[in-house]
Amino acid sequence: MNRTLEKRLLLLRRHVEGVREKNEFAYTHRITVEELNRITPPNAWHNRILSELDFCLQMKTYAGMDVTDEVDRALTVLEEAHATDGVLTDAACERAEQCLMPLAEEAHTYILLLVGHAHLDMNWMWGYDETVATVIATTQTMLKLMEEYPEFCFSQSQASVYQILEEHASDLMPEIQKRIREGRWEVTASSWVETDKNMPCNESLQNHILYTKKYLKEHWDIDSATLDIDFSPDTFGHSAFLPELDALGGVRYYYHCRGLGDADKVLYRWQAPSGKELLMYKEPYWYDSGITPQPAIGLPRVATMSGGLRTGMAVYGCGDHGGGPTRRDLNCALEMQKWPVFPRLRFARFHDYFAEAETVREKLPVVTKELNPVFTGCYSTQSRIKKGNRRAESALLGAEKLSALLAFEQKGTYDERAFEKAWQNVLFTHFHDILTGSCVQNSREHAMGLYQEAMATANSKAARALERLAADIDTSELKEEDDVFSRSEGAGVGWGVRSGNIPAHVTGTGMTRIYHIVNTTGVEREENARLTVWDWPGNVKYMGFRDAKGQKLPSQRISDLRGYWEHYYFEVLVTVKVPAYGYTTVVLCEEDPYEVTDCYLHSTVSERQHFPDEDVVLENQYLSARFDSRTGEMYSLIDKISGKERLRQGESGGLRYIQAEKDNMTSWNIGRWIGMEKIGNLTKMSVTGGELTKTLHMEQSVASSQIITNISLGSEDKFLKVELSVDWKEESKSREVKPILAYGLPLAESTGDMLCDVPGGALWRREQELDLPCLRYGAAKFTDGRVLALVSDCKYGFRLSRGDLFVTLIHTAKNPDPYPERGVHEIALYILPSEANATVLAKETDVCLHPLQHVTNSAHAGSRPTTGSLLSTEGKSAVFTGVALRDGCLAVRMYESAGESCPVTITLRKDVRDSYCTDLLGNKLDVPVTCDGNQVSMTLQPYMQAELRMR
Repeated sequence: MNRTLEKRLLLLRRHVEGVREKNEFAYTHRITVEELNRITPPNAWHNRILSELDFCLQMKTYAGMDVTDEVDRALTVLEEAHATDGVLTDAACERAEQCLMPLAEEAHTYILLLVGHAHLDMNWMWGYDETVATVIATTQTMLKLMEEYPEFCFSQSQASVYQILEEHASDLMPEIQKRIREGRWEVTASSWVETDKNMPCNESLQNHILYTKKYLKEHWDIDSATLDIDFSPDTFGHSAFLPELDALGGVRYYYHCRGLGDADKVLYRWQAPSGKELLMYKEPYWYDSGITPQPAIGLPRVATMSGGLRTGMAVYGCGDHGGGPTRRDLNCALEMQKWPVFPRLRFARFHDYFAEAETVREKLPVVTKELNPVFTGCYSTQSRIKKGNRRAESALLGAEKLSALLAFEQKGTYDERAFEKAWQNVLFTHFHDILTGSCVQNSREHAMGLYQEAMATANSKAARALERLAADIDTSELKEEDDVFSRSEGAGVGWGVRSGNIPAHVTGTGMTRIYHIVNTTGVEREENARLTVWDWPGNVKYMGFRDAKGQKLPSQRISDLRGYWEHYYFEVLVTVKVPAYGYTTVVLCEEDPYEVTDCYLHSTVSERQHFPDEDVVLENQYLSARFDSRTGEMYSLIDKISGKERLRQGESGGLRYIQAEKDNMTSWNIGRWIGMEKIGNLTKMSVTGGELTKTLHMEQSVASSQIITNISLGSEDKFLKVELSVDWKEESKSREVKPILAYGLPLAESTGDMLCDVPGGALWRREQELDLPCLRYGAAKFTDGRVLALVSDCKYGFRLSRGDLFVTLIHTAKNPDPYPERGVHEIALYILPSEANATVLAKETDVCLHPLQHVTNSAHAGSRPTTGSLLSTEGKSAVFTGVALRDGCLAVRMYESAGESCPVTITLRKDVRDSYCTDLLGNKLDVPVTCDGNQVSMTLQPYMQAELRMR
């Protein structure tokens, strides 16, 4: 029979090795097939000659090299030796190798770089104390191996690893720094942890780069310019705008394993919508590989997927729980370096590989899509972590903004170090097994502690900023009545912190109370502000609010008198107009009884006559929503701007109890939906409200859980607010479906397109039977060109499927945490009709998720008017994401969202001496900026990320 060379080699391998499955790679930290089955492995010469033959045939297949004669002669030597002796002797192997020697020079044109690292998961299946122990032990092992093996190089990512070493094993720092200077210890950290790339907000991803480079420069004396690799081996998907985000931080290269389904790409260019790009390496094996012949044998094939580059990488080392390269790896490498008809192997670093990759950059394919989705269950599992992250991010951004604007005007101080530490705490939780929820209870509890630390900083800094602002506002014309018996001073300590309010204790006394209502968003807002009135001695029947000019304002009391730590309060709504990044002033007073038109007789009309239980209607100038009085389901939603009905005729929307298929990775995956039912067990339904707001209250149960829903529509609101309190008691039991709670709306005339906000911008995605990652909203498009957005304060998994729009509220996983969702969850959703415009949606979503804040005051002189703005921003398609004080400069971050050139103007309350566009580290960029007094102008290019600094 005329057998091919490949078939002859396969038969020879079976004679020598027996029948075993060929592995593409081996894990460093796993037992070999031979060890597992107690099989004597092939000896060194067998492994050597068979690997050389295999490599030569790979050159034939993928490089078109004619190796027939040499391989045929070598195989003949081995086949005859085996037929004669029954084994392959070392001498026979050596003779066969001599037959291959004419191919040695070509073989050496291939180079395999051996890059050792330790994948250190932050608190994945363990607590932080174990993480610290793992980091220190791994470091000690690597330093010892570096002493024993002078050629060995090691790469380590994550700034948090280096901070752990500084805080818990500082005696190791000098030796690590010595190896860094030698070029043998490579720092591959450009983020605080190997972070998730879908759920941290735009500012968070930029802060990962900023605070990583800042920390490593200050504490480890590492040149920030060398930290240009985004090392994300296990990250679960990658946002489409990431190349633009990374580029602003000086990051040029990217290493990943997950997220690109194209099997024919290893080395490629990933381009953001802006045109900025990263040079990408998609690991063809795995990031925990061991040193075996396989990565070298596969080089000819990998070269075809790498622009013809004949230099490849073997990334090896025990990972997840640390450990790093082993002595077995290093000895195997030293052995294979001696093989003459084989690629050249050398110990190296990631930078060594990317330097070679640059030589073929122009030959590489360009990828312009997002690298998603991966592990879609991770967008919703571990709800407490998700909410903690959203609250901490939002609170820090708000506190930075207020503190920075006041400090820039020299009206207060800015504690940059405190914000840095708070951000480090939040950034730690972005590790791809923490924020994603694929972690254990110990990890969640540690994350929640870090969020509390960050929130303490954010709240205290924001409260102090509000107090400084109030102290500077001239309220001298707003006379107060002295009340020597007042007990309101200091009331409200800590009030509202858990619901996202800035804590501000009462400073006003007596009958007349002064409130400053503060808007931290870049949108001028006319709406109903929610105020808390503490220990007011007046008669609530005669309560009234006026602006600073004495004009009466619409108001509505929305709670009865309640107790809170020895004080008493009630809540009210007041209709106000507040400038962007600004404030206004209102005054609470007791009105003249003769001016009060209400006659308080007997208000409980239901005691005198019953009325039919008609369907509930919530309606204002923007929206009309109708709810079935028997089920609580919403069956009509009219967008009054367009005049269109947004729900399918004959169907209704609301909470859905979903049964999903389950596999062994329940945190990571949401399986096929195989059952869905409305939550119709309505036990209570009532409607309350007045002129300023109306609320539908419902109480329901499903399975073993209870749900309280409050749906409200204010007189000035462009959205329905859905507040949920879910006492979830469900489990994901063995051999059963997985219970999921979602909120869904059946859409009328949907185009099947969903606009999703993601880090760095917004993406249009087509409908599919799959959750997709969104930062704050998923907005379904209609045939008339407008959208209906579902907005969430703490959820990230949205789905447009079969014309229905969903957000996943609770995903009941089983492993690694068997009870991740038990307990009470507070969730806020917003149903928002809007334009199909990412800039508009960003602003309107800000309004939903950032309620107006307030601070009390007393009458005194000041330099600010009773209504004013701290900052004004203009830019048709610009989204402003953050304001902070950096290196003495006011720094404003922004991006362009529509793919067009966008002139931007920023106006401050004081003149600007100098202004320039910078990268994240403050290095000036060649972007024209003009200053004219207190105005600064520049032009954003399409989809551009920018940081503008002013002083």
